[in-house]
Amino acid sequence: QGYEYFVFEGARNLFKNHVVRQVIAEVDPYSMSTNNITVHDLLGALQENGMMCFQVRTENKCVFLGESVEGFMKVFNVTPTRHKWYNEMWGECWDDVLCVNIDKVYEGEIPGF
Repeated sequence: QGYEYFVFEGARNLFKNHVVRQVIAEVDPYSMSTNNITVHDLLGALQENGMMCFQVRTENKCVFLGESVEGFMKVFNVTPTRHKWYNEMWGECWDDVLCVNIDKVYEGEIPGF
């Protein structure tokens, strides 16, 4: 957990060639911070690659229904808390995001195939 940014960076050519139509990713600011990655890094990289992201689960206490990376960052902090069932630190706010390609161009081919 917390390595999603590196996966998307490695897939930059797939995004550039408009092969990716949608992405579901976990956004866990605490886990990402252990790898020196921020929510801004992750969501910014997805937006730069033509994706618009939305929070998937709205039943938890950390809800942001807007589109801006800055607004999301205000709600999702990296302050860890001790998990009640496990003896380890977990971020208080995390969620999945669904990202869709807003360029609507799928003419590319998968690089190397």
